[in-house]
Amino acid sequence: MYIRYILKNIEPLRITDDSTSQYGQIDTLTYIPGMTIRGAVIQALAEKWERKEENWEQIRRTLFSDRVSFFNAYPMGRKKEPEGKEDREIELIPSPKGFCENKESIEEEKEITNTLKGVKEEAGGLKNASLGRYCYIDKQTIFFSNVERSGDMRIAIPNAVQEKEMFRSQYMLQNQKFCGYIAVEDLELEKKILSVFDQGYFLLGNGRSAGMGKCVITEKEEVTKLSYQQYNLQKEKEGMCYLYLLSNLVMRNKNGELTGIDIPTLEKQLGVEQLRIERCAVSTLKSRGYNRLWNTKLPEMTMYEMGSVFQLCYQGVIGQEKAAELLKKGIGIRRNEGFGKVLILEGYEELKKKHRIEKEKYQLQRYQKEKYQIEEYQTEKYQTEEYQTEEYQIESAQAKQDQIGQVQIKQDQTEEDLVKKSRTGTPQKKLYDSIEKTKERKKELSKEEEQVLLIAAKGYYLEKLEQAKKDYLINPNNRKNPILSKTLTSSQMGTIASYIAALQFTPKQAEKELLSYLEHAAAKEEANRVHTEIQKKAEVKKWIETLFQSDLDQFLESEFKDRADIMGIKKKECFTEEESLRWKLKFLLEMIRFANREETDNGEGTL
Repeated sequence: MYIRYILKNIEPLRITDDSTSQYGQIDTLTYIPGMTIRGAVIQALAEKWERKEENWEQIRRTLFSDRVSFFNAYPMGRKKEPEGKEDREIELIPSPKGFCENKESIEEEKEITNTLKGVKEEAGGLKNASLGRYCYIDKQTIFFSNVERSGDMRIAIPNAVQEKEMFRSQYMLQNQKFCGYIAVEDLELEKKILSVFDQGYFLLGNGRSAGMGKCVITEKEEVTKLSYQQYNLQKEKEGMCYLYLLSNLVMRNKNGELTGIDIPTLEKQLGVEQLRIERCAVSTLKSRGYNRLWNTKLPEMTMYEMGSVFQLCYQGVIGQEKAAELLKKGIGIRRNEGFGKVLILEGYEELKKKHRIEKEKYQLQRYQKEKYQIEEYQTEKYQTEEYQTEEYQIESAQAKQDQIGQVQIKQDQTEEDLVKKSRTGTPQKKLYDSIEKTKERKKELSKEEEQVLLIAAKGYYLEKLEQAKKDYLINPNNRKNPILSKTLTSSQMGTIASYIAALQFTPKQAEKELLSYLEHAAAKEEANRVHTEIQKKAEVKKWIETLFQSDLDQFLESEFKDRADIMGIKKKECFTEEESLRWKLKFLLEMIRFANREETDNGEGTL
């Protein structure tokens, strides 16, 4: 028996992806792991039943055993129905690996080639097929999509030991639906779990104190089989089949060592002989975790990533019942937490096309609406008496510029000149009086207070730059620049990204090496008389040089483009030339990743 539930995050949700997060960068998973659901369920049950149930300890042990299995919750998508019928929501699965496509850019349906069957080289070359992260399969077509994400940048408050640090954190945007299952053998325990799903909401992931993690269960029901069964083996398969990983997987051999796929164990579970892996299309990741009961980190494990596909050859027959049992029980370790879920994928060889799931039009509108609401809130905040009287804040006066609509501070004009030109009692006069008073206060600051003000100004400036960067990336008018339009090949873009990543802490050297590479590449093509390639590399080199030489605010058209200071501090003090160049390199790297992600992840492009 299974509990099927649909969960909706009514707040942004961040569940740290330990395999890709690094120093100064926190990435989020794009699904909800079974272990996260398990933790929320156990906490809710403990609050409700721990003091009432005499056998609570036994219930707790059952929840950690293989008698209960918490499947990962994957996002929901919309399946387009024929005319006259309404589109319906459908559960998605991780996109299967093992496909390639030609390099021609096609927006709608496109043919793909199964690499496990063998590939014939085509004119123009091939690349890995862009199938997003999640999909559903209908006949011979993979319909793919992805989870909407965004991110923010923050500054850690320094203390006596730790210096000030900036870090970025990524999260899943709110109001997205995820579907998951819990396999339960004990009917009484099943009723208890269903009862806690009615408690109102769950808090998942991290960042809860920052307004993240609130989720609600919108639907729940008891079912006898998993929806994934539709993709599982439907008839007997002799000699060969395709094993597909519905979740991350690692197995142990008879000596207890981690071994990826342990052939003897899998052979026994499938009930066949002479099992071997003929071909595979896989990727791996590092799995980490933390045990709160023991207050210690879990051992790092290298796992096969969800979506990986193995072509298995064997002697014998695998039937529908055996495949269903394998899906129910799983293979490998930590199956209770959602790991080790597998399918014998039906019709894998017949998949020939891909099609992007159309995103609803409200998504871009929602971003614009949220942006407007933030700006509206900030304007209201600036107008409150409490904020007006707060020391060292001049942004309230500067924010009113947009409403005044007549005063623009230009770099070649001093504030004193503008004050002289403005009439007594006008809003302009009050505006600059406020600035002058703040500057007078600034003269009385201690060194420590000046440092705090500098950090605040720098943080505010970087936040505005990040916002301007996002606006630049989603603006359709910027699609003509040679990076976003993918003028170069993926391998050439990857080389540029590698230079930036390797030399990000020595920006001057990175700039020199990068321009040198593009110049050398153009010279190489000229020697080979490839005229179009020479033009492409020259165009990219010229655009990157323009970026490096431009003022960031002017290039991004940020709200600071006509201002010389932030909170009374000159921009050059907030942001040195070296920091500016490092930010431009990072912007260039993210632009490359954004261009690749638009193709790979269904054009999501959120940061």
